[in-house]
Amino acid sequence: MGREGEKKPLRFDDFEILDLLGEGSFGRVFRVQKKNAPGHHFAMKSMKKQGLIQNGQIKYAVSEAAIMREQNHPYVLKLESTFQTPDYMHMVMEVCESGDLA
Repeated sequence: MGREGEKKPLRFDDFEILDLLGEGSFGRVFRVQKKNAPGHHFAMKSMKKQGLIQNGQIKYAVSEAAIMREQNHPYVLKLESTFQTPDYMHMVMEVCESGDLA
């Protein structure tokens, strides 16, 4: 049991996928909302672990999350959470309605 006031780690099941925002070589970016907070949208970048490992890209995915977590800049999306499922790494971030998530 966690400490009082401690946030429970987010999981894939905590989100509802609303639509696909984009697709790349290692995964997809979805518009999602937390099931317990309808109307509050995020972008969820889901990257295939196997593809990242095979192409030597895992360190870049980890670095991307670290940079987003550390920065507080208007041109860097805010990172809400990261978590893993058996096959994917997920990054949940603010959604950029008319921008490029690259």
